[in-house]
Amino acid sequence: MTSMATSDEVTTGDPLDQAASHSDAAVGQVVDLVRAWTAAALPAALWDTAMVVDRHGLDSIPGHRTTPIVAAILAAAGATMPHFSLPAAKQAWSTADTMSQLTGVRFDFLQATSVALRVGACIAHSNTALVAPHVPWNPTSSDSHLVAAALARRVAVGVRHLLINVAVGRSAPAADDTRLLRVRDLCERTGAAVGLKVRVTRSVGSQPVGLGIGPAPEALDVLAVLRGAAAAPIDLRMRALNEAGQLLELCGASQAGHGEPDAWRLLDSGAAWSRFEALCEAQGGLHEPALAALTRTVTADHAGHVRSLDGTHLRRVAVMAGVPSSAGAGVVLHSRIGDRVERGQPLFTLHAADPRCLEMVMQELRRVPLMRVDEHDLHSRNHLTNDSM
Repeated sequence: MTSMATSDEVTTGDPLDQAASHSDAAVGQVVDLVRAWTAAALPAALWDTAMVVDRHGLDSIPGHRTTPIVAAILAAAGATMPHFSLPAAKQAWSTADTMSQLTGVRFDFLQATSVALRVGACIAHSNTALVAPHVPWNPTSSDSHLVAAALARRVAVGVRHLLINVAVGRSAPAADDTRLLRVRDLCERTGAAVGLKVRVTRSVGSQPVGLGIGPAPEALDVLAVLRGAAAAPIDLRMRALNEAGQLLELCGASQAGHGEPDAWRLLDSGAAWSRFEALCEAQGGLHEPALAALTRTVTADHAGHVRSLDGTHLRRVAVMAGVPSSAGAGVVLHSRIGDRVERGQPLFTLHAADPRCLEMVMQELRRVPLMRVDEHDLHSRNHLTNDSM
């Protein structure tokens, strides 16, 4: 994605918004689901603040690990963000999988909430913590079930304010704004009925967010943003700042219109990094992620502009390289859609679990290039070079 996530607030008179409205009966069914699923949950934690927040993403595109950055910023602002990450689907990886490259993530509910009470945030596996384990989750479910499950898991742990990001684009969960508006209507009306203040935002789903794809590469992106590194991916930084700013306003930690500037101040001052260090220490200590040492760099065979980068194909390439079973495997991007590149300039680097994985990926890339560099309507075939073995 080339731009920061923004909130598309739709006016009452917008015909798309009216078309996306659900009937009271449809909303009532989702409310009933949330209440049924949370009735048997563990008692919600007794938080010492009303500013208990979380974020949720309907943005199944590679990268986009804003959650750890947002949690650090919100904790630095005095809010509390308990985030319980769902287990990933087959051949996928979750926020907790990325965080596991930095610190511990497997705690029971009391241990996890104790961390959040002490430092203002926790990021843990939901299954280990037994957070609403009976709530079904399937990313291919209907919007009603997706919304009910996302909200029920937050109600179960006492979250009061929830930001939901919906990626819109060709390879994103929402192909256009029609689904976004329907999800927004359902989330906000259901949330109001169950005591959860929900804001749904829109982001562009045209390409990955961040430079790393895979648990360890993504963890390195998170560290770079929080540490203020010069080479930190700007798109990940901007998305995290936007999401954090919206949550700061939503929970009342910032005045309207001041959330994002406040988020910038907390990140650039080092306050968010200090809070993240405290979070990691409380969860078992901060570790530096290690990338797989077996690498191959793919370069452009002529000058031009990067015109395509398929997120679905990128995820498949990362899996072929060894993700998620080999946490250090993955892809590190050096170029993005719209970038001007010269002949021989690196496009991306593969980090493979073993020689067999590397060879499988190279065969795949010879069949279907991951990126296309377009100059005068001519597509390049990527020139493959051996970076190190």
